[in-house]
Amino acid sequence: MMLIHLQFPSFADRLETAVKWVISEGKCQTKDLGGDSSTQEVVDVVLGALDISAIHSFL
Repeated sequence: MMLIHLQFPSFADRLETAVKWVISEGKCQTKDLGGDSSTQEVVDVVLGALDISAIHSFL
């Protein structure tokens, strides 16, 4: 929401898509989502998802 507020809707969409993709994969989740990954581990995977082509097939 902050990115949209700052007039960066395309970045907001990319980030939201990456987060949704990582969650849907189910391989890296924090404890509140039933996983055992740390917040930093999830952040690292989300950042990686922003760079991979597999995320485009999720759209």
